[in-house]
Amino acid sequence: MRKRFYIPVVLIGLFFILVVFATSSGPLSSPASPAQTPSGTGPVGTGPVGTASSAGGTCRLALLLPGQAADAAGLQAGVKAAADSYACQLDVSAAAGSSESMLAQLHQAVQKQVTGILIEPIDQPDVQASIQQTGQAGLPVIVIGPTALPALQATRVLPDFIAGAKLAASFICRAVQEQGVIVQLVNSRIDGPDGRVSKTFSDGIQATCPAARLISVPLQSSGADPAKAAMLQVLSANPDISAVFAYTDTEMDGVFNADQQAGMLGVVTSEFGQESGPAASDPTRIVDAVLRSPAGEIGKAAVQAALAQAGGASSSSQINVPMQISFSDVAFQLPPDPTARPLTVGVILPDGADPLYQQMYGGLLVPARALDSVILKIRSGNNDPHKMIQELNWMVNAKVNAILISPVEDPDLISAIDRVVRSGTPVVTLGLHLGLTDLISQVSFDEYDAGYSAGEYLCSASAGKGTLADVYDNANPDVEALRSRGLQEYQQKNCPAVKIVSRALPSGSGPACQGLQEFISEAGPFTGVFAHSDELGLCAVASSKAGFVVGIGDTPAAIQSIQAGKLSATVGQYPQEMGQIAMETTLEYLYGKPVQPDKPFPVKLITRESLQ
Repeated sequence: MRKRFYIPVVLIGLFFILVVFATSSGPLSSPASPAQTPSGTGPVGTGPVGTASSAGGTCRLALLLPGQAADAAGLQAGVKAAADSYACQLDVSAAAGSSESMLAQLHQAVQKQVTGILIEPIDQPDVQASIQQTGQAGLPVIVIGPTALPALQATRVLPDFIAGAKLAASFICRAVQEQGVIVQLVNSRIDGPDGRVSKTFSDGIQATCPAARLISVPLQSSGADPAKAAMLQVLSANPDISAVFAYTDTEMDGVFNADQQAGMLGVVTSEFGQESGPAASDPTRIVDAVLRSPAGEIGKAAVQAALAQAGGASSSSQINVPMQISFSDVAFQLPPDPTARPLTVGVILPDGADPLYQQMYGGLLVPARALDSVILKIRSGNNDPHKMIQELNWMVNAKVNAILISPVEDPDLISAIDRVVRSGTPVVTLGLHLGLTDLISQVSFDEYDAGYSAGEYLCSASAGKGTLADVYDNANPDVEALRSRGLQEYQQKNCPAVKIVSRALPSGSGPACQGLQEFISEAGPFTGVFAHSDELGLCAVASSKAGFVVGIGDTPAAIQSIQAGKLSATVGQYPQEMGQIAMETTLEYLYGKPVQPDKPFPVKLITRESLQ
């Protein structure tokens, strides 16, 4: 009897011990492994992933960023919104580019026993090893975005670059009318070891616009400088690029820097964008089409993946978040017009880095982009008249349908324009009025009105008394004469007691300024000075013998001086509107409509009061 009774007692005792152990200690896990709860149909206990708690009993996630926290504001907001929806606390850390900092932050997250870690890793082997060890210990680690760490075994949440590459190829082919040279700058971090992104884009170009020529350039490293160097090398062998596709916004910055150095404007651009930010103030640096996954969707996918794994779900190797394409110009979203006659218009601006010509550029794009049948070949002279002549000759040889040029006061350039006009190429000028015949149209700054407006201001400011100085360099006598006549005629009608003293100064900024200061010192004081450029106006305000000073140009330096109470006023133009009218005039002529030979544009007087 004792033997038969002993065995059941032992078995009952062992069963009791196992039950107590199971109910008190739970499954064996790492210290940071969360407890599991049933999933439902909504957030926190009823959401798709249920409630996952850290050892402290609450849901807590860590977001680790590679750079500055401000650089990933959109991602932070997306992760925070998703974390809040599941009642999860979120700790955010930024490594400021230091792998040591990121390793320390990983260690701290583990020590805090967080529910899961979301990380945009720095591409260093020691970071990869730490991520692997953390994941193997049972703590969910979700990698956000592309990485160059090939052996990284973790769930990755990233934009769907494959689908994005297809969209980019389709957009570019349409924008360049299925022709020209297209450049793809390949970033290996995004392209991956199998090169699927670059191959998808190449296949898209080949399928959609087989007549175009694609140049794919692998970048040795990421960043603006490598992209600039690669683009300059491409441009040296292919000076007529139609479009560029870049994988990051910093690399697109390098493309713009290279284009500016080479004098290229108007190249169609598309990129994989990261954080969305304010639009570029310089129209020459606005990306035409940006492909981006909404930060909110990336954050939501990352949080859900972390909580799902913490709740016991199996991990996925990769979660692709759909990309959206946004356009800088509404014309890119319009359906093509197959009945429109294709046209190529060459455009030459004196300096693409000058804010005045950047605004002209922004204006002329509007009517050209509204017609998807127009191809623009836009070049900057980089403040060199001889480069403008070279571009002019290149456009003639390229047999463009018409040339729109904003000339400068250079006799060789004006002679070259005259030769092109006489050879039969239609030419429209923008800005400076030239004394040439047979131009299609001249959309010009109303030089007479500039002098008249300056005269009106100076007459009022000086109370109709004293002496005015009318100063200019003599590079373009016809233009200066129109400005001076406007000044004189206003004074004669409205301030006859005011005396005007005119002085032509040497050409060149240095000699002109020196000559102006000597003139004011010898002939002053003056109650007012009308300087035929902002540069001369800023030179005049340095003299104590110059009263009210008005310049011409609406330059940033002049605006700053007006705001500081130094320069009195500047006569401004409407460069964006002038650019738009000039392109509309060019296209109207090419489509057989009558155009006005001369279109003088009104001016605006900018004072401290008008800026407030």
